[in-house]
Amino acid sequence: MPAQGYHSQPTAHFQSSQAEFVAALRARLQAAGRELFQTVLLEELTAFLQALPYERSPGRRGQRNGSYTRSLGTTFGPLAELQVPRTREGQFRTQLFDRYQRRQAEVDTAITEMFVRGVSTAQVGQVLEALNGLTPSASTVSRVFHQLEPAFQAWKTRPLPTWVLYMHLDAIELTIKYAGEGVKMAVLAAIGVLPDGRRELLGLTTGEHENGPAWTNLCRDLLERGLQQVGLVISDQHASIWAACETIWPAARHQACATHKIVNVLGHVPKGKRAAVHADLKAIFYQADEAQARQVAQAFCERYRATYPEAVTCLAKDLDACLQFYGFPQDHWRFIRTNNVAERLFSELRRRMNKMGAMPNEASALLICWAVANTIQWRGLRVDPALLALEELHKT
Repeated sequence: MPAQGYHSQPTAHFQSSQAEFVAALRARLQAAGRELFQTVLLEELTAFLQALPYERSPGRRGQRNGSYTRSLGTTFGPLAELQVPRTREGQFRTQLFDRYQRRQAEVDTAITEMFVRGVSTAQVGQVLEALNGLTPSASTVSRVFHQLEPAFQAWKTRPLPTWVLYMHLDAIELTIKYAGEGVKMAVLAAIGVLPDGRRELLGLTTGEHENGPAWTNLCRDLLERGLQQVGLVISDQHASIWAACETIWPAARHQACATHKIVNVLGHVPKGKRAAVHADLKAIFYQADEAQARQVAQAFCERYRATYPEAVTCLAKDLDACLQFYGFPQDHWRFIRTNNVAERLFSELRRRMNKMGAMPNEASALLICWAVANTIQWRGLRVDPALLALEELHKT
């Protein structure tokens, strides 16, 4: 139709003009950036020498000695053949970039954040190329990401507080390469709630599945770095976790994740019948106090014992551990009745790992876990200043 033909040409022309405009704008920004960098470099040299070119000054600290060229990736695009001034004595160093730096720190930060948040190594290059014309290779992206290793090593050995209010323990299974072969291994994590209410990842380690030695090693590492007492440990009902905590922190209470308990109980109920059972089961964990919760649990058992005896047996097992949260401040219950804090970390990690496959080694697996944890905005708890010791916490 004529109307369609009439609109098609202006639209194509507009798109072409827009692309040309963006390209021209990028070129102008790069030119302005180059001019700015060159000006700053010359001003830095003048300040260092304490003299202008050809100026005779008793306070002069050296002589200019031409320049050398280098390229630098910046947030507004690649700057090729920058003229970096030199001195005869070779003492001048610009503050704009390090001697062998090839990209601004802001660019490396952007590369790392994209990678950690789930962008593949190839896609990182595509994104940066579209934004500012930089095209880092997949190996460059990986190398930039591993620049986090010194900070990670410092985090692994940092001193811990002497006690925490709560600690969430959980593990996720990842594929890690050993001698070129992918092997399923568990990454164990400890997340603590500090006395001021802040949440913090306390420690990480690897282990063959979730065995006792792996959990004991993690807990012992936390102890050796200063963590002497824990108010409440929240985890699933994995026996090795409970045993490790009882060995390291015998005074700590243990909360079995209510969500895991509900899932386990419903596993004994036909799928089509779970909705009603789930509502009655969930109510146990949302009462005004522990006494009422036990009354609701007893009513649940009486109601379903004949129909779903295995479900009732499953509920009764470790029920005391599932109700420990009632003995702590009420405004903390929704944060400590389940292990959702750890589950959130692992859900973010799974989303990230879906695009990575097997990790090349244990160090890389732990590094990505730590980096992902750092992207999470942990929600803190409001803590009553009166809770200055675990003994007071346990009295609530």
